[in-house]
Amino acid sequence: MKTVRDVTPPLTETQIAKRLSSENLDELLQLWSKEQGVAKRRDLELMEAALPFPTDANLRVLDMCCGPGDVGRRIWGRYRNSRIDCVDRDVFLISICNGINRREGVSAENFVRDLWNTDWHNGLRHDYDVVATANALHWFDAPRLVELFNDIFRLLRPGGVFLFVEPACAEKIFAAGFAEWKSRQPAREHTKFINSVMPKLASSPTLNALLESYNAAVSAPANELVHLYEIRDALATRYGGEDEALRNLQFAEKDWKQLGYLANKAPLKEGRHGGWHLKLRHASADELDEARRIARHLIEAFANQL
Repeated sequence: MKTVRDVTPPLTETQIAKRLSSENLDELLQLWSKEQGVAKRRDLELMEAALPFPTDANLRVLDMCCGPGDVGRRIWGRYRNSRIDCVDRDVFLISICNGINRREGVSAENFVRDLWNTDWHNGLRHDYDVVATANALHWFDAPRLVELFNDIFRLLRPGGVFLFVEPACAEKIFAAGFAEWKSRQPAREHTKFINSVMPKLASSPTLNALLESYNAAVSAPANELVHLYEIRDALATRYGGEDEALRNLQFAEKDWKQLGYLANKAPLKEGRHGGWHLKLRHASADELDEARRIARHLIEAFANQL
């Protein structure tokens, strides 16, 4: 006797989008961030900083193998006049990407495409300023990568940039020299920061909460200053007031007040009180860098007390 079982068809992008709430999106993004690891956040910072364009440029960006869209949003966080085209074969990840981009106000369009198919680029632009991808190219074999690289360079305008990061290690014959060179390189600021607090995470729920706020700032650039201010606010609560926090942390009052100004008083779209101003602007790259630096130093100062 033959048994026939009903097979439920996969959900469409529209059906998935209807089932995703804002809370779902945050939880899924946190799971993605944990799966990708600390190095991914560091690499996103490097990719953002490496682009050789003025921050007010009107960039057209292709986020290739986008997943939930963290590469494209990271670039958009620095280049707010940019428009992001997001490409991935996974309908679920594309749906998450679309939901977060809509919520954060990212100017973006999504394409469900499988890069193993030779026509994956049909309908895309041929004048991108940037094609970017992270932790994706190692899924393809060498012959297909040659084809993909040719496709990518046909999609870029003259002078455009192809930017990618990949997990990699040195071949054996180069390993000794690479290790010697690496030992002489200064540690990246973000890596030093993470390494300094990581050993103490298990012993302090407060430190975990502070780092979650920092990671949320990195993952959601539209509300970056809101999340960075959460760090200052949590420490003020932890010590029973701002004066006590400054005293216990031995923290510079100037930096404490500057983070408060950027998050609360400056007319910035990423801040907490946009309704106070008739006209808002996006925070500059320097302002965001300063806010991140202060937030990192606050977390480090608290970790040093543990």
